[in-house]
Amino acid sequence: MEIDSNHRRPRPICFKLRSSSTFILIVVGFSLSPDLFLYGLVIPVLPFALNQLVGIPDQDIQPVISALLAAHALAAVLFSPIAGLIADAGKGRLPFLFGLVAMAASTALLCFGRTIPLLLLARVLQGLSAAIVWTVGLALVVDTVGSDKLGSALGSIYGVISVGSLASPTLGGIVYSRFGYYAVYELAGAILLIDIILRLLVIERSVAETYQPSNPEEAVTEQTSLLPRSPDRSNPPPSTNPIIRSFPLLKILLHPRLLSALFVTFTQASLLATFDATVPIHVKEIFGMDSLQSGLLFIAIQLPYLITGPIFGKWVDHSGARPAIIFGSIILIPTLIFLRLPHQSKEEWWIQVIGYTSLLTFSGIGLSAIGGPSLVDASQTVCDLHKSFPDLFGHKGPYGQLYAVNNVVFSLGMTIGPLLSGGLADQINYGNSMAVMSLLCLASFLVAWFGMKDKDLMGTRKSNVVTTR
Repeated sequence: MEIDSNHRRPRPICFKLRSSSTFILIVVGFSLSPDLFLYGLVIPVLPFALNQLVGIPDQDIQPVISALLAAHALAAVLFSPIAGLIADAGKGRLPFLFGLVAMAASTALLCFGRTIPLLLLARVLQGLSAAIVWTVGLALVVDTVGSDKLGSALGSIYGVISVGSLASPTLGGIVYSRFGYYAVYELAGAILLIDIILRLLVIERSVAETYQPSNPEEAVTEQTSLLPRSPDRSNPPPSTNPIIRSFPLLKILLHPRLLSALFVTFTQASLLATFDATVPIHVKEIFGMDSLQSGLLFIAIQLPYLITGPIFGKWVDHSGARPAIIFGSIILIPTLIFLRLPHQSKEEWWIQVIGYTSLLTFSGIGLSAIGGPSLVDASQTVCDLHKSFPDLFGHKGPYGQLYAVNNVVFSLGMTIGPLLSGGLADQINYGNSMAVMSLLCLASFLVAWFGMKDKDLMGTRKSNVVTTR
């Protein structure tokens, strides 16, 4: 152990590494990856496993898959507010580990469950885990780097996360086709074990500060907050409403810019879930693809996150979120409409597959342009308010609550997206359902254009805090 020269208390082994911003961001990125990894791992496997292991007829698979995806999202909606309060209270380590344990339990149920109720329970546990891991993890990010570098940090983290998202459907398809059903979940268990070990190694900023020198001039380190407490500026009186006192973010939840960012988040989640629910079944019908081939197609959607995520993050730090979101929406609108063009053709099979894959790639670029930037814009809005009214939200700020609300909105999108697109695909065919989903992108374009304009944000937000009760 390292010995602190100003304290008798010994520092943990590798203290500087384990408490560094870089290590924390890497671990958070890796910790968020298993959620999406395990989520995506079973996407190409579900249509085949439901038929062969559970005995669901082919014609009933689409609604069952949509229900399983929706159960995950609904659980995340219900548990995210609780996770947000826990994150803002500074209790991150144990809840994070509990979330990983819930993820392990859901993985076991998915592996051994042979009835629809057990599979639904597994998805609920996975949603509970997602609520905790994402809310606490993102709150830890802003606590580590501050809001000024949040765009670059989230862009890099989403790049790391995209590796898990990118690899999961592909690996799921490969492992299932080559080694069988149980091998998929053995892989998932190994990844979860690594994740738990890494999470135990992290020393959070609040814990690291207890090992810092007692001399204030020497205490400024990498763990020092980048968001110093602002002076009191005629804070509004504390609310007498117990709900507002417990969840103060509700006071500014109706701020136009915050609502705009949350709507874009809803759009991104709806489209991601739409692709998860419809692509494996659609390519099986028109191209005759198996689980391995459909899993490989998801590379086209997730690869842009790895490449363009850091680029869009730096763009957002420099120019704000609005240009990136407008750019992404402009790409998504025609791309979703054109997804109707690839069709079943034995003579032009490869041409049709290449065309469909190209459209999925453009979809991935558009999604990467609206996903991270919308979260950064919401964070910046709350950060400005926290600077103006520090006593309203407490010393740590309402970032955990913000990411809880963001997770609720994201989960609602994950719930509504597959139910809407899956139902429309059955009723009006796949192409028309994608055209309907493009209307969400049009709405996001309009919301970003009119609702995220640069203005005197401090002034408008002050009035909103005072009047919103």
